[in-house]
Amino acid sequence: MPCLLGWAHGASIVEEAMPRRTSHRGPHPAPDPLRLVQEFLNTRRIETHTEELASPRALADWLSHQQLLWPDAVVDETLWQQGLAAREALRALARHHSGRRLTAEEVKVFQELFDEASPDLRLSATGKLGLVASGNGWPRVLSHLLLIVFEAVRVDTWRRFKICRNEGCQLAFYDSSTNQSGKWCNAKACGNRFNAGNTRRRRAWRDRQGAGR
Repeated sequence: MPCLLGWAHGASIVEEAMPRRTSHRGPHPAPDPLRLVQEFLNTRRIETHTEELASPRALADWLSHQQLLWPDAVVDETLWQQGLAAREALRALARHHSGRRLTAEEVKVFQELFDEASPDLRLSATGKLGLVASGNGWPRVLSHLLLIVFEAVRVDTWRRFKICRNEGCQLAFYDSSTNQSGKWCNAKACGNRFNAGNTRRRRAWRDRQGAGR
């Protein structure tokens, strides 16, 4: 099983080399290791009513495929629910980059997840101070995901990690535009669909206003 930890140089975190099995499917991919968080969020596809983590076994298989859990690891109902909650908490956090404020409840849930993960502060034999993923099983996986976000904040890639503004989509994508103005995972699909919906709503509103005269 790969060691899921990273040593910090000053304020940075450098992860140990470990294989990734992430894949580019659909939205513009984030750079590694942030792509792992993107893949995790995109296991739920609202537009196609697809849920890759539809059961405890499905979550265990996904984490094993990403080499975050042993292949024979068992995920029970409670851990499965925690996994889904963590996914949506991370989605809510990323949606902040798309102009949406976090609610008090979302902040509370995310803080609870961070408290559960509790990455450890360690000193290496060479005198380097760093944060490492702690615990076993799901808490360790959660620590690893949060440390990836922490590192993305440090290297300034996290603000480019966004959630599609199309409420019927909400896929995670990486905004590679020069001015970081991206709103949609796919401007031609979700952007056009959103604009068409706004046009219909404005027309309906004008029709209602005209009928009331």
